[in-house]
Amino acid sequence: MSTETASQALFDGTPLTGTEVEALYAVAYSFLDMERLASALHAFRVMVRFAPTDERAWLGLGACHEGFGQEDIALELYGAGSLVSEPPSSRCLIALARVLREGGDHAAACEHVERALTICDETHDHAFARQINQDWGLR
Repeated sequence: MSTETASQALFDGTPLTGTEVEALYAVAYSFLDMERLASALHAFRVMVRFAPTDERAWLGLGACHEGFGQEDIALELYGAGSLVSEPPSSRCLIALARVLREGGDHAAACEHVERALTICDETHDHAFARQINQDWGLR
C-alpha cells in the first residue's frame, strides 16, 4: 500500500483490499511488539475503521490500552470486538475474561470463558478450545 493510497483511503472512505488490511495489521502489530504503543494505537484505530469485523484490530486496540494502564477502556474494546467480529471472536472474549479476572471479577470472567468455549465449539476451533481449557484449568 503506497502512502498516497493509504492517505486517499483515509479521506474518502475507499475500502482497503485484503492485502492492504494485512499490511496495516503487520505495521500495527510491529509497533505493538516494539512497545511503541501510541503508534500501534493509531494504526489499530485505522484498522478498526477499515476492517471493523477483524478481531485483530480490536485485540490490538485493547492491548494498547492495557499497555497504557487503561483496563476499563480495554474491557470495552474487547467487548465490542466480541460483538462485531466475524466470525464471532472467542479471542476477544478470552482477552475480556483475562482483564476481568485480573481485576478480581472471577464470576464475570468465567461467563466470558464459557461463551468463548461455545464459540469455539460452533466454529470448530478445537485447538483454541484446548488452549483455553489448559490456560484456565477447565475440563
